[in-house]
This record gives sequence, C-alpha cells and structure tokens, in this order.
Amino acid sequence: MYTFSLDGIRAPQNAKPLFYPYEVTQWQIQYKPFPFMKMKTENKYLITNLTRKETNFFEGNVNKFVPFQEKEDALILPTNYLQEERVNVSDKFLENYYIHKRKVWSYPKISLLNTYALFVPYFIYKKRIKNVEKDFLLEPSSGSEDLLDKYKEIQKYVQEQGVIT
Repeated sequence: MYTFSLDGIRAPQNAKPLFYPYEVTQWQIQYKPFPFMKMKTENKYLITNLTRKETNFFEGNVNKFVPFQEKEDALILPTNYLQEERVNVSDKFLENYYIHKRKVWSYPKISLLNTYALFVPYFIYKKRIKNVEKDFLLEPSSGSEDLLDKYKEIQKYVQEQGVIT
C-alpha cells in the first residue's frame, strides 16, 4: 500500500485527512504494428479509481510512491470494485486502445505485471466565505482546493462518519 509524500505540505488548521483509494497497475502489451514489422513490446501504467470504478492511463512516477501508514484519525473511502472486475476492465481498456486508437495490425497480447494500492491524500476543512462557513476539499499534491459538495461520494462518506454535518 502506497501514498504520495506529504513532506513539506501544510494542512489547513483543523483539517481532517482523507485517503481516496486507487489501484495503479503495470501492464505489458505485445503487438505487431504492421504486417511486415516485428513484434513490439510496451509497458503501460493504468490507474483505477476504486470508488467510482473509472480507469485511465497513469502518467505519474511509481518510484515517488511512499509506503502508506494508516493513522487512526484518517478516513479512507470504501472500495466498491472487485479485483477480478478491475483486471477485466483494465484489460478491455488496453485492448480497445491498441485496436481502435493505435490501430495495431495484430491482436495485442496483454499481461498484468504489477499492482500498487495507492491512497491519494486529501484534507477536509471548514473555511469562511462571505460570513458563511463551507466545507472544502484540498488535494495537497496539486494544491487544488474545491467545495466538498461538488464531490458527492466523498461528502456522503464524511457525513456518515460524522466529520461534517
């Protein structure tokens, strides 16, 4: 289990840490670009959102992951995605990409090489805007800040946990 480093990142006052579950997978794809060419081999990384069941390419560096150490006061969103289903969806995602987008000549041979459980850190906190206190979500790795009510699955979970009312 891994996360991004929070070293040097200052959390807002009274912020509650929240970790969003993802899975990063490394795949090997073998294909023939044209009939007269040799087989090519590529490695690709995919990232799967385990709460929303979404998969896409991962362009980050897995060497920057740090071991995840679960803390008692941290919230972790529940996962709603079975491992077998995730692998099948990722396999089909790559297959469609290589056949329809890359338009390779041969049917791609796709192999799962490695899997990383990734917990992306966020902070939930209250902020006063025009004399109205609102709940905010901060992603420390990018510095992005947004209203919590735009992220219904997170808002529902933290309400169930009694973090916000």
